[in-house]
Amino acid sequence: MPARDSRRLRDTTILLVEDTYLIACEIADALRALGATVVGPASTLEAAMDFASNAALDGAVLDINMKGLLSFPVASMLAQRRIPFMFVTGYPEIALPVALRSVSRLMKPFEESELHDALVRQFSKTIDR
Repeated sequence: MPARDSRRLRDTTILLVEDTYLIACEIADALRALGATVVGPASTLEAAMDFASNAALDGAVLDINMKGLLSFPVASMLAQRRIPFMFVTGYPEIALPVALRSVSRLMKPFEESELHDALVRQFSKTIDR
């Protein structure tokens, strides 16, 4: 990870919703390396909804398929709260509801550099407001 970006997300709190342990660790590590505080990872839809409804958040990273349940209700809650979010998923755009097709999406599998770039691109907007 480039040194110039090492604290790019400093003072941001990002919800991580991912049910695959190794992927959750990789994303959490990348967020922390960028200076973000990570909430979660939430590995169940119930936990994700609780965080999305109640936690003080600056952004969120969502997997779509959570043990067979879709995270779209979490996305809707975040949108209602005007919290920016992105999907990290293997789902193509066509599988998303029309209202969510414009949401930033990083396709699995991904390279570490792709993850880094996507996180900086998505959440730098949050702290630059």
